[in-house]
Amino acid sequence: MVITQVLQILPKAVTTTKEIYYTANTVVCAGGLSRQLLKSSGISTKLYFTHAEMIETPPVDIQLRTIVMPANLKRFQLEADSTKNEELWNQSDLEMVPPILDAGAVQFRDGSLRLGQISRAITNPHANVDSKQSEAELRASIGKILPKLNKLPGTWHHCLVSFSSDALPLIGLIPEHESVHVFSGFSNPLVIVPPLAQRFADSVFGIKDEIITKLSPVRFQNLS
Repeated sequence: MVITQVLQILPKAVTTTKEIYYTANTVVCAGGLSRQLLKSSGISTKLYFTHAEMIETPPVDIQLRTIVMPANLKRFQLEADSTKNEELWNQSDLEMVPPILDAGAVQFRDGSLRLGQISRAITNPHANVDSKQSEAELRASIGKILPKLNKLPGTWHHCLVSFSSDALPLIGLIPEHESVHVFSGFSNPLVIVPPLAQRFADSVFGIKDEIITKLSPVRFQNLS
């Protein structure tokens, strides 16, 4: 196992800051950075990303006995609206649609909480976000449904969340690019990533799988 920065993906090879690694297959599973990495290698794909923001608290005595989330997540509509015009994603620092806030909370076994989340569809994966304003908005929204939580000490965090235009992940060989696969687009990864990773690995070694076939990037090529 080698941990290093990838510069470019080539047919049956990967260029890094250390050296060139030659390989029979390359799998891109870089989450929200997958689109940028593939684009820098001259590979277009129907992958997108949102900027997700949340607050992480230290372990607290308050016990949250369930996951709290909206019945209808606005994030899914934001994802759908932001992918209506593919060409706009080639522009830098463009906010595709207004940001949304889905108020919710989840507690981990150590007692710490994650309070979120704000989602933004900005084409620059390195876009600057006003963390203070975002945290204030998050706390105000959480305070309306869980008033005991909005004053807890916590740290604002930001990450990228990858998704596709049909809300399903992209798994498999990228059309017209020999040996380059993708395993990304999991906007809700907690439950489905482990079993799909095993199914994908088996499919690479020749085991046919109907589920992996349906999640192939080829499906978007067939629609165009």
